[in-house]
Amino acid sequence: MTRARRAAGLVGAALGLAACGPAFQPLPAPVAWSGGTGVRVDAMKVGPPAAAPGQVVGGMRLLLTTHAPAETRIVRVRLTRLTRRPCSGGAPAFLLQVDGAPETPLPAPIAGDHAVVVSFGTTPEQAIEAPTALDVMVEQHERLSCVRTELGPARDWHRPQMGLELDLTGGAPLRPLGDLGTPWMIEERFGALLGQVDVSGGLRLGLASCAECDNGDAVLVGPSFAASLFPVTVHPLALGIAFSYASLLETLRYTTDPAGSLPRVGEWYQVPGVALQLDWLSPPRSSRVRLRGRDFNLWGVEVFEQLWIPTLHAERPTSVVGLGLVSRIAL
Repeated sequence: MTRARRAAGLVGAALGLAACGPAFQPLPAPVAWSGGTGVRVDAMKVGPPAAAPGQVVGGMRLLLTTHAPAETRIVRVRLTRLTRRPCSGGAPAFLLQVDGAPETPLPAPIAGDHAVVVSFGTTPEQAIEAPTALDVMVEQHERLSCVRTELGPARDWHRPQMGLELDLTGGAPLRPLGDLGTPWMIEERFGALLGQVDVSGGLRLGLASCAECDNGDAVLVGPSFAASLFPVTVHPLALGIAFSYASLLETLRYTTDPAGSLPRVGEWYQVPGVALQLDWLSPPRSSRVRLRGRDFNLWGVEVFEQLWIPTLHAERPTSVVGLGLVSRIAL
């Protein structure tokens, strides 16, 4: 195969699949050889099955460049854990395309240089829980061999995943919180998932009963930040520990204030907090999730404790404990 034809086949295979979702993601091109046969993983894509005829479907697709001697066939392709013995198990590929041609059943001839797309019907969240490898079993002159291409560690596949986060909480002060009663808060943050840590920042807004406002409501508003750790993940559940901080201004109105006047600032609270979360994880629709399912949507509940520290007046800090609903939508 000429260099031009090989390049055309590789590009054609990638472009032919681009219409069914996000484009392939480039990889560091890990390469493996066995018995004169080489396999290089060039790119990958994860997403929902395609509906259009003639398109490769599956939970994950890998774009490969292969080189093999004459009379060589691909017998089996599996995505597996790195700790497994080569070609002993894992998620099998159910579809294979060579140089952009229609679907090729296995075993498939692979002598020479080719651009190969393999598709797996299982998403990484369901199939991959450890550093991974691609096992390609090849046959030459009735002799089988295994070409293993290591795809880990997972950080090599991971990109920061952006997400929109929302918290709805209600808490009870353990002792009087100035002139405020129970604070009810809604918080919206924008963040990024970096490995096992989710960092985000946004705005916290809430209401609390106010003794000085004829038992009306005071408004609490200010910036907030959070960092969530996920030390335990057993799909589809995860245990999370969230550390947060907010700087909240208390604005209120008195009955003696003239009509149309601006709200007054009653207090300025510094609010560090910690929460224990039990979360339900699910892959986002049209997911571009990488190996080990690092991208996810999240819904869960939390138990939290916050320390409300008054800044403007000489009052003692107060602990607030409560419950909340949390969500994270991958973008």
